[in-house]
Amino acid sequence: MYLRKKTAYVFFGKTHPVSGKLSKSGAGIDNAVFVSMNTLKEIYDDAKGRGFGFISDGKAGSKVSAVFVRLSEGAKADSTAVKITSRIPNVSVVKRDAVFSEISSSLDSVFFILKILAVSVTLFTVISLAIIFPLAVSSRTAEFSILRILGAAHKKCAKILLYEALFISVAGGLSGIALACLLVFPFCTAIDSALSGPLVFPPPAILFLTGCAVLLAVIFAVLLSALKSIIAVSKLEPYSVMKQG
Repeated sequence: MYLRKKTAYVFFGKTHPVSGKLSKSGAGIDNAVFVSMNTLKEIYDDAKGRGFGFISDGKAGSKVSAVFVRLSEGAKADSTAVKITSRIPNVSVVKRDAVFSEISSSLDSVFFILKILAVSVTLFTVISLAIIFPLAVSSRTAEFSILRILGAAHKKCAKILLYEALFISVAGGLSGIALACLLVFPFCTAIDSALSGPLVFPPPAILFLTGCAVLLAVIFAVLLSALKSIIAVSKLEPYSVMKQG
């Protein structure tokens, strides 16, 4: 965790400087902002002027919501937390590793379901296309036979089917990625609320690389499904088709 770039926020109708925010972690603390004691007093005075009083005794200058402790090399977080709670009453200690482990455990079940869905969809796609491609090729046998009679080589017929498979995979992959973007990005606020925690998006470069990886996976699945049909077309002989009628 580290403090991000300073910015400013509007509280009770006035703009106040913010000292910093923690780097995004996907935890509720991502919504916290850190201000100086002078800024805190100004916010309290503005709130009091509007009829609010969120600090019971009115002593804004003596209130602290969080204190960061940097441990020296070799110090243990557990023992340090015990010392703090034993010496200072009414204080709760939050360890960084505990925050991330809690987030990780809560997301493990979600990731497990997503992995199962991804594998299931991929297998369903490969099996479905493996059935559809031979049917499509069998209905176009006469077309490929005519091409062979006109002098097209085996590789030429195979390339035609290969290019068709590539076109289908690229068009389908790009359409799926575009649909996913339309479903996720416009509704990120609603998704954030449903998750009961901050929704952290990866950097644009990571999103782009992920999209490319998905597209490559789709292309590979389609080509794998069409492989048997491509090989069959590459071995097609026109006289055998004419013999079968």
